[in-house]
Amino acid sequence: MDALPVFEQTGLSYASSCTAIDLAGAQHPVMHACGHDMHVTCALAAAEILANTIEAWSETAVVLIQPDEEGGRGADAMIADGLFEP
Repeated sequence: MDALPVFEQTGLSYASSCTAIDLAGAQHPVMHACGHDMHVTCALAAAEILANTIEAWSETAVVLIQPDEEGGRGADAMIADGLFEP
C-alpha cells in the first residue's frame, strides 16, 4: 500500500529490496517501517465484521483508509478526488 523511504538492514531473507521514486523524481529504497499495515488490516477486518453482521445494527458505517498518511498528502488527494462530494 505504501512504504517509507528507509533502507531495510535486517538481513532477513524477506527484507524489502524495493525502491520508489519520490515527488522530486529521486529514487529511494523503501520498506514498511510503521504500524500502518496493521492499522489497515484491523480496519478491513472491522469493516468485514460490520458488513457480515449488518442485521445486528442500524447505523451507517464509513471506513476510510488513507494512503500516504506519513506525509499527509493522502488525505489531501482523497479530498481532491471528491471524497466529500455526492
